[in-house]
Amino acid sequence: MAITYSQFVTPSVIAIEANKVAPGLGDYYLGRTGFDAQQTEEEVPRDRPDNLFEPLPGDFGAHGVFGAQAHEKVATTWLAKHKGTTTLLGAAALGALAFVFRK
Repeated sequence: MAITYSQFVTPSVIAIEANKVAPGLGDYYLGRTGFDAQQTEEEVPRDRPDNLFEPLPGDFGAHGVFGAQAHEKVATTWLAKHKGTTTLLGAAALGALAFVFRK
């Protein structure tokens, strides 16, 4: 399986890393745009069931209008589940770079 850029650099990864550099910037941006970004122009059917007072029957899971665009496998999940291998590969890569660029 080839890892593509879009599978590794997800919005979640970008947000986490950006929060390390400028924590207030993400809060400011979401405060200005977060609500509007979650709204849609689609009309809501008046007879649509809701879960205001009790849960809806059935398992809805994490499905929605973007379900068709979701990826089943993402590289960051594999990296998180295999931390030992990831650390070993990272150390080997750094060692190889140090060997190549030694004086």
